[in-house]
Amino acid sequence: MKRLTLIPIGGLGNRIFAIASTIAYCKKQKCPLRIVWFRDWGMGARFRELFELSDKVKNVEVIDARWQDYIYDRPRRRNLWLPYLYQRFAFDERLYERKIYREGTDTILPYLQAARNPYLVFWAELPQVDYNTDCLRLIRPIALQVAERTKSFSGNTIGVHIRRTDNIRSIQNSPLTLFIEKMRQELATHPDTKFYVASDSMQEKQELANLFPDKIITVWKETNRSSRQGIEEALVELYTLAATRKILGSAGSSYSMLAGKIGKIPVEIVSK
Repeated sequence: MKRLTLIPIGGLGNRIFAIASTIAYCKKQKCPLRIVWFRDWGMGARFRELFELSDKVKNVEVIDARWQDYIYDRPRRRNLWLPYLYQRFAFDERLYERKIYREGTDTILPYLQAARNPYLVFWAELPQVDYNTDCLRLIRPIALQVAERTKSFSGNTIGVHIRRTDNIRSIQNSPLTLFIEKMRQELATHPDTKFYVASDSMQEKQELANLFPDKIITVWKETNRSSRQGIEEALVELYTLAATRKILGSAGSSYSMLAGKIGKIPVEIVSK
């Protein structure tokens, strides 16, 4: 393979999964990787406002897209499908999201292995690729925020991730009552347990704080992922969850699973 071009899409968790697994794949295949990072309605920050690559990562170029880089954007109605004109000649294989949805993720690797200069739009883990997230490091100001937030952790702090506003599966299958039941079970076994609660629902944070006085660690901030500040807060919460002993997570949330992978800790999905 001459070079793989990756366009990570979706939210924070989706992009980290796609980038980390693709870096691992390209390292194994000994091929260069170009990552083009676009800001959009669900991702209000540039890559370099959040991350830097580990010193161990080689042959990987990350581009924070500017106007001249929109030839790499995935063709769609909002850009009048114009990038396709360039991509048709620049890449011998083009894996757009509609093709992956139609044919399934298991077809990605055969396509990549047969191509010399492929273009991939993706939002998840590459199948059958062994990887970790150590290839990405937080920039120093964000890492310092995580360090400050974890100062209040006890030796037995459990992460609680309750996803609400934008995830139907979490709303339907992971109600607050089940989290409360699990938290009570933990306290019955280990009375010194504290809980770091990450949630996009201020109401449910407040309910837990009322039910478990002096046991809840949280931050009373609204998160808006279309802004840089909102994305930074989501990233701080992600890595703070990863610093706990284990995570009680929400059904259907890649964010819960990603926090566990970053911290190399168990994740228990709280679900009906």
